[in-house]
Amino acid sequence: MKTNGGASHTKDVTLQSLLLAALLVVVLAVGAGFTVRETNQYAVQALECFRGGQEKLLTQVRRDVEAGLYADQAQAIEALKRADASGSRHWFLYDSGGVLFERSETVTAEVSDMALKQLADLWKIRGGERVDDFTDYMYEKRSGSLVFSKDAKEGPGLASVARFEVEGEPYYLGVFTLETYILESSGVNERVLHLRIFSAAASVALLIAGLALINRIRRHSKESGVLRLDIEERTRQIEELSERLSSKVDTVEDVSIYDVLTGVYNKIFFDNLLARIQYDRVRPVSLMVVDINGLDRLNERVGYGAGDDLLKWTASLLEKFCITSDLIARTGSSEFSILMTNADEEQAYGTMENILRQFASTDTGGLTLSVGVAEMPESDERILPTMKQARKNLMLDKMLDPVSCSYSTVNMLMEILVSFSKESVAQSNRMRHMAQEFGRELGFSPAEISRLALAAQLHDVGKIGIPMNILYKTGPLSPEEKELIKWHAEIGHSILKAIPNLEDVAEDILQHRERYDGTGYPQGLIDGQINLNARIINLLESYDAMTHERVYAKTRTGFEALEELTLQKGKQFDPYLVERYVAFMSAKMQAGQRMAL
Repeated sequence: MKTNGGASHTKDVTLQSLLLAALLVVVLAVGAGFTVRETNQYAVQALECFRGGQEKLLTQVRRDVEAGLYADQAQAIEALKRADASGSRHWFLYDSGGVLFERSETVTAEVSDMALKQLADLWKIRGGERVDDFTDYMYEKRSGSLVFSKDAKEGPGLASVARFEVEGEPYYLGVFTLETYILESSGVNERVLHLRIFSAAASVALLIAGLALINRIRRHSKESGVLRLDIEERTRQIEELSERLSSKVDTVEDVSIYDVLTGVYNKIFFDNLLARIQYDRVRPVSLMVVDINGLDRLNERVGYGAGDDLLKWTASLLEKFCITSDLIARTGSSEFSILMTNADEEQAYGTMENILRQFASTDTGGLTLSVGVAEMPESDERILPTMKQARKNLMLDKMLDPVSCSYSTVNMLMEILVSFSKESVAQSNRMRHMAQEFGRELGFSPAEISRLALAAQLHDVGKIGIPMNILYKTGPLSPEEKELIKWHAEIGHSILKAIPNLEDVAEDILQHRERYDGTGYPQGLIDGQINLNARIINLLESYDAMTHERVYAKTRTGFEALEELTLQKGKQFDPYLVERYVAFMSAKMQAGQRMAL
C-alpha cells in the first residue's frame, strides 16, 4: 500500500510538474505574442501619425505644382525639385499619358516615356509589392495614402497621392517616404528594441523561476502540504510577472504630438513646427490666439469636468471654422493658437467673426472668448514677432471684457480715478463706447478698435496726480494751475507704460492733448506727427465735454457741438476726422429724430 501510495504521489507530483511547465510555456507564449502584437501596432501607429503630416505637406506642395501646371509644365517640375525630399522621400507627378516626374531628373529620364502600366510592370520586375493597389488609385480617380514598395531593394514605403485637374487634364501628384525612415525617425525601432529586450529578460526570469519551482517540487515531493502552498505562491509570482510585463508594455508609447484632452496639436509640437516652416512658400501667414475668459471660475464653481467639456467643444468649434491647412494647437490651460497659411489678416478676421458668433450663440455659462490676430509682415523671416503681436492684441481684447481676469487692471485704474474725479470716470466709459463706434465707422480692425477703446477709456487716468481742488475749481485757473493740469497726460503715460501690453496705449494718451496746429501739449506736435488714435481721442473728448454738464462751461446740443468742431478744423482737430465724425454723428442724430417721430 505504501508502494502504491508512493507511486500515486509520484504520479501526482509529475502531473503537477507537467501542468506547471505547460503554464510556463503558455505564459511565455502569451508574452511573446503580446510583444509581437504591440511592436506591429507601434509601426502601424507611426505610419498613421506620419500619414497626416505627409498629406498636409502634399497639400502645400500641390498648390505650387498646380500653379506651375497652369503656367508651364516645367515650372511644376521645378516646384517638385524644391519640395522637401531626401534619400528617404521623393516626389512623383503623372498625367493620363504617363510619367512627368519620378524621384529625380535621372530617374525621370529613364521612365519618362513609360505609361503608368509600364512603370508598374517595371516595379513588379524589381520585386515591388502591392503595386496594383497603388495603380488602382490612379484608375479609380482616388486620392489618399497607402503602403506599397517599388522594388525589393528599398522595401515598402508610405505613398500619398492627390488627384486634380488642370484645364480638363487629370494629374496625379504624390510623395513616397520609405517605411524604414518613418520607423527610424519616429523612434519606433528604438522602442521596439527596448520592448524586446525587456520581454526577453522577463521571459528568461520566468523560465528560471519556473524551472527552479519544478525542481523544488520534485526535491520536496514528500512534503505535499507545504509543496502545494509553494506551488500556489510560485504560480502567483508567475502571474504577477506576466501582469508586470503587460503593464510595462502599455507604458511604452510614442511621444504624442497631440493634446490629450482636446485632440488638437500640443504646445511643444506647435512651437517646434513654427521654427521649421519655410514661410516664404506659404505667405501670406496669419496667427490667431484664442482664450476662454472665466474658465478658472467655471472649474471652481462647477468642477473641472465642465471646464474640460468646454475646452473640447471649443477645440471642435475651431476645427469647424478653420480649413484643413490651418494648424490648431492648445498652447495654454484655456488658450488655443491657430497658424493660418495662405491667409491674410482680413481672412483671419473673417474666421474670427464666425468663431465668436457661434460661441456667443451657445450657452457657455456666461463665459466669453477673447481673440488676438496678427499677420506676418513680408519683411519678416521669423514668426516670433508676429506671435508676440497676436498675443498683445489678445491682451488688449481681454482688458475690455469684464469676464476676463485682465479686465481687473482697467477696473482698478477706474476705481482709483473715481476717488479723484467721478466726472472723469463717467466720461471715460462714454469715451470707450464712442471710440468703438467711430473706429468701426473708420474701418479699423478689431485689434485697432481695442487699442483705441482702451486709450479712450484711460485717457484721463493721469488726473489721479492732480489736486482735487484744481479739478473741481469753478473759476478761472491760474497759470500755475493750468501747468499742473497739463501734467495729467504725462502722468497717465508714465502709469500705463509700466503695465505690460499697454505701451502703445500709453503713447496715445501722452499725445491726446496735442493740437493739429501745433499749439497743444506736452510736446507741441503738429499734423501727422500726432498719432491717429490721439487725434481721434482729442476730437471725441471735446464733443463729449460740450454735450455733457461741466462745472466750467454750459452744455450744448449735439448739433451745436458739431458746429464747434467744424470751426476748429485745421486748428485743434484733424480736418479729415472732423468731416468723418460730423457726417457720422449727423446721420445718427437724424435717424434718432425720425424714430422719435
